[in-house]
Amino acid sequence: MPKVNLDAVSKYGKTKCFEIQIENSEFLNENATWTEMYAANIAYLFFTFIRDEKQKYSTIKSFISTNQRKVSCDFPIDTLEMVYNKMTYVNQVVALLQHHDYEKMEALLKPGVLLAEEDKPKFINELKSVDSVFGDIIEFTPAGFNFSYPENGNNFLHISGNLKRTKQDTQFSIDINPTEGKNELYLYGYEY
Repeated sequence: MPKVNLDAVSKYGKTKCFEIQIENSEFLNENATWTEMYAANIAYLFFTFIRDEKQKYSTIKSFISTNQRKVSCDFPIDTLEMVYNKMTYVNQVVALLQHHDYEKMEALLKPGVLLAEEDKPKFINELKSVDSVFGDIIEFTPAGFNFSYPENGNNFLHISGNLKRTKQDTQFSIDINPTEGKNELYLYGYEY
């Protein structure tokens, strides 16, 4: 049951956050491994609906209670706005996959962050194989996101979702540069 918490206190003083609580969801109980990812998606989806009024809030908080665990995640509006802006790039990459434009996909992959240059051809061949087995991509539906901050300093935004396909749907994830104005593809794959 969603509720607006008008008196949230943070290190910045009083702030206005929107809190979304989900309990007793059969789907979330069966997929508890991905609770944080789904919490991020819940906040992101809500953000897309209030984006024109985003200045009214500082944070969207997702609270999920499954039969295995309880998770509470805070998502600052600035973070959700950044993910929203990066989703345009994600959709461009998915469009290349839909059109089987493997050459452009290989050219987009920035080596050295998560994938070595010499591994790019093998990676593209695996992509072709997945497409031949599971069919053409019809659409992409986001399932959530998280950030990774490896010690090498190459931070990335990991966006997960599902690809609806002509033969069998697949999971999908993409790792990209989170920096505004930098559309760099580090890796993508067929699992969350």
